[in-house]
Amino acid sequence: MKKVQAYYAQTQKLKADFRQEYTNSTFGKTSTSDGKVYVAKPGKMRWDYSKPEVKYFISDGTTLWVYEEAQHQAFQQSLKTRSSRSR
Repeated sequence: MKKVQAYYAQTQKLKADFRQEYTNSTFGKTSTSDGKVYVAKPGKMRWDYSKPEVKYFISDGTTLWVYEEAQHQAFQQSLKTRSSRSR
């Protein structure tokens, strides 16, 4: 585990394909999403979902932007406001 952490500490940018499985515990239904994730230090992330629906989650560490292509909707949220409310 120390080698993985050491490698990550030296990494400035990361790109990976992902598959996300989510199970709704109330209804017992599992859904799967696929896409790409990008991480750039310090504090930047982007999640590009390609299946089952195209959507994007982008953050610069202070603001989160979400775009849902099928609904033609975009949202913006301050992460500073959110984190101060959760404490």
